[in-house]
Amino acid sequence: MWKPKLNPVTERRLRRFKSIKRSYYSFWILIGLYALSLISEVVSNERPLVVRSDGEWRFPIFFFYPDDLFTGSGLYTRPDYKLINQSPKFTESEENFMIFPLIPYGPYETISASSIELDDVVYVSVNRKQ
Repeated sequence: MWKPKLNPVTERRLRRFKSIKRSYYSFWILIGLYALSLISEVVSNERPLVVRSDGEWRFPIFFFYPDDLFTGSGLYTRPDYKLINQSPKFTESEENFMIFPLIPYGPYETISASSIELDDVVYVSVNRKQ
């Protein structure tokens, strides 16, 4: 294995750094978290990793596909893949499927107002300033 030639002072500093276990393990934890952040789109995203529809493979995680391609709506905007996944046109064929990331939510996802649960009673508290 090739080992780079380092200055003796640098080698001594690296040995000292490795001898301090807390800093050495923290360094590797930071490296691991940084690597996880580089693949965060694969871990958490509202777009599926793979889409199989109409006999073709598509990869929305890497490429943009307009809404018109899946729904025929004439819109060339960002599609709502969860809505498309539940649509009758998509579910009529068993070979159509989508593979979503582990956490299938993202910053551009919309939530319908009917899915938000609210209490029927509202309590108001008034305090007088002194």
